[in-house]
Amino acid sequence: GADYQNTAPRARFEVPDVDVAARIEADDFEAGFRKGEEGALKVRDPCESLQVPRIPPDAGVAPARRQVQLEFDVARRRDLDLAGCVRPLACPSPRRLESPPVEVRNRERDAAPFTTKDGSTVREYLHTGNQSLAEASLHPGRATQRHHHRLSEEIYLVLEGGGSMELEGEEREVGPGDAILIPPGARHRITAGAVGIRFLCCCVPPYSDEDTYFG
Repeated sequence: GADYQNTAPRARFEVPDVDVAARIEADDFEAGFRKGEEGALKVRDPCESLQVPRIPPDAGVAPARRQVQLEFDVARRRDLDLAGCVRPLACPSPRRLESPPVEVRNRERDAAPFTTKDGSTVREYLHTGNQSLAEASLHPGRATQRHHHRLSEEIYLVLEGGGSMELEGEEREVGPGDAILIPPGARHRITAGAVGIRFLCCCVPPYSDEDTYFG
């Protein structure tokens, strides 16, 4: 039951047009075969494994000169490597999925401002079933009403101006380039400084008035 190895492989192929049979007389099975679990040889193939009946030991053929007959599919086994082994065929190309169209939304053209329940002026850029992205702004000295969201996690990213961010009673001064993480259920409020504040707000799941609670 040892694997057959030889450093000088030879092969002969006969490929009829119908009922393709490739007869391989080779000294080296290592290039294309491995021993199976039930006395069979299996072809190593990137797409599939073909069962090849093993010639019985008492068939009177020297182990290093055994002949193995492989049954191949005509359409998939025309390309044979005459150097001593079967050239692996490329796997079928995966079906290309249709890509959704690129969606580009413009601040002035597509994101009309409106006032949310917390008192900030908002332009919503994108709102999908998974997340939302909006821009919020406050005039100098104005603040949002303290609130929380039971489901949505939020991230604020300050674009212009600055102010004070309060999260569960802790306050921090924030300015351009600062990002603030607001976990679900965390009560928060932001107060604009002397020049006002403009920031991005990303919500996952997307923002909804129904998920906004005050107090």
